Amino acid sequence: MVGGGLSVGHGILETAHKEAMEEASIPSHLLKDLTSAGCVSFYFESERGLFPNTEFVFDLELPVDYVPVNADGEVETFELLSAKQCLEKILTSDFKTTSTPVALDFLIRHGVITAENENEYLKVIELLHIPLQTIYKQYLESDINNIKENGTSPVLENI
Repeated sequence: MVGGGLSVGHGILETAHKEAMEEASIPSHLLKDLTSAGCVSFYFESERGLFPNTEFVFDLELPVDYVPVNADGEVETFELLSAKQCLEKILTSDFKTTSTPVALDFLIRHGVITAENENEYLKVIELLHIPLQTIYKQYLESDINNIKENGTSPVLENI
């Protein structure tokens, strides 16, 4: 799994290609099969606070004998996991917090996690697709100028 933030002046697909080459040395001839698979939106918490995040998701089937090599020093290790091993791994602290929603989305889209084997299936799907743009739009369209002297606002109190 590779990932990275969008830079000014770079598109989503261009960034996906750049990150795949930098983080896993995936050559451009293999990246021609990179397929958009949507996005996941969620909140994550760190020591700095609670943050909204949207990750654009792409799938790429690599040759069985392909061995990724990190080229930018940002990846600690690569592991080839079965779907079951991936599901077990994402529940540990070894898995990067912001990578978990992408992995869960993959497991759902490929039928590993289903309504038959996960009691909270609909809740998981909903939490992977929090409507961040709608939340922002409601906030921006509210009367933001109605801030009280103490710095509170009815808008902020309802978020």
